[in-house]
Amino acid sequence: MGYSNLSNHIIRPPSSEQDWQFLIKLYETAFPDWEREPSENLRHSSREYKRDVSILKDGETVEGLSVVDYIYSQDYALFSYLAIQNDKQGKGYGSTLCLDAISRFKSDNNVSILLIEAEDRQAKLYNKLGFSYLPLDYNIPKYGSSDFVKMNLLSIPDLNMADQSDVSFLKRCTSHNFSFGYGLSKDDPRYVKQMNSFKKFEVD
Repeated sequence: MGYSNLSNHIIRPPSSEQDWQFLIKLYETAFPDWEREPSENLRHSSREYKRDVSILKDGETVEGLSVVDYIYSQDYALFSYLAIQNDKQGKGYGSTLCLDAISRFKSDNNVSILLIEAEDRQAKLYNKLGFSYLPLDYNIPKYGSSDFVKMNLLSIPDLNMADQSDVSFLKRCTSHNFSFGYGLSKDDPRYVKQMNSFKKFEVD
């Protein structure tokens, strides 16, 4: 499949049970236990958010997936997952799914910002595709553990951390993500640590 035609092979949402099973297998293979929600959550949306799932197929095989959560009540979207089959990596599949997700975010007038959490290698790709690094000490909780992992937080559009309204907005989004998305109580040390990271940007 030629690179220029990749975007024509994106399906949203998966159209068959077979596609869902391929997607779940890729999801469980691509992400370690600490980074994965329960697989059944991939099909789930609620009043609180819309889960936007896309796959990129080559013939009958799901070669890549992306998951973007639109949290309309809090005015942000989170690019939660992007995964590509090992033998397709480096061939434009990830970029195609990412650019497609960015395009759909920009056409959605109901949320102001798209956030993504990424380790260093992946963050470089997202930065090249249009995401901006946010200068925040950012650590995400591990599912099923009391530990955390250092990540980069990036956004579209960029936020001005010298602007107190931008700082307050990002802090509110992060608070919601840690409490609702990761299920942390507000006295959890990981929640407290992340909220404290905003202090250097706040003006008394």
